[in-house]
Amino acid sequence: MPLVTSMLAANSLHKLWITTIPKDAKITLTTIKQPYSGGMQLPSNIYRIEVAQIGYETQKGLIDLQSDQNITVRLKAVDQQHYSFRNIAVSDWDNAIWLGKRKYSHNTPHTVKDELSGLIWPVRGSVDPMEYFYAQKYCQDLIVDHYDDWRLPTYKELYYLADRSKVGPAIDKGFFKEVGRWYWSSTSHSKYKDQFWYVRFDKGSDLYDHKSRSNHVRCVR
Repeated sequence: MPLVTSMLAANSLHKLWITTIPKDAKITLTTIKQPYSGGMQLPSNIYRIEVAQIGYETQKGLIDLQSDQNITVRLKAVDQQHYSFRNIAVSDWDNAIWLGKRKYSHNTPHTVKDELSGLIWPVRGSVDPMEYFYAQKYCQDLIVDHYDDWRLPTYKELYYLADRSKVGPAIDKGFFKEVGRWYWSSTSHSKYKDQFWYVRFDKGSDLYDHKSRSNHVRCVR
């Protein structure tokens, strides 16, 4: 998207139309709070835009809105097989956890201890979704109740956390607070090294996605 300069007054309002290919892609203007709607009026300013859709590479850019604009964003398709479900065998997991057994305790005011695995999790995940690179940095920089040794969980650790006896969210709401549906793991796909596994905490299923996509983060220690 070209960055166009203009001398128009900063307080002018302009209409912004964004057409996406595919047409059902999600449009986010990351510098404003309100969701995008076609033809919305915005003050003269520079806006950051993100366009995303499963099966396509996410595109980001800047829009210098100094007049009415009609923009078309075309996403590049990626191999659809990268978005298939993983075949999971019960024998790969601890049967008690697979069948829904959980044993948590309040470790500190903002962390929870899994008494079966010994892992400690924050009560709340990241507020915003982010690309895989920033997900790793988020955990490295995180400090919760004086703990500063957080990391991105492995696929198996994250999958254990999801409680498939529950739906929407698939997690114990007595201990955890959810702000997102999809959470990154640190585990890459065995064949596609730029694809990483994530777990859906609306129902506990798992998928893998390109590292340029944005998902939420819940760190572990």
